[in-house]
Amino acid sequence: SSRETINFDSVSKVMDERTREARLKLIGSQFDRNAQYTLVLENAEMRTRYSQYAVTIDLAFQDDFF
Repeated sequence: SSRETINFDSVSKVMDERTREARLKLIGSQFDRNAQYTLVLENAEMRTRYSQYAVTIDLAFQDDFF
């Protein structure tokens, strides 16, 4: 897993100007596609959890053909 910090400090009232992009780095390669993982959104300074989402990690490698 990894921890990424993204600043949502825009004061714009336009949603497109408040959108941020993040790339998450998966450490390791032994992820079970049937397991449930969680993406957690929190305020890093206050350690306040805003939301969490169930996610599925299904890795495909260049040599895999589906």
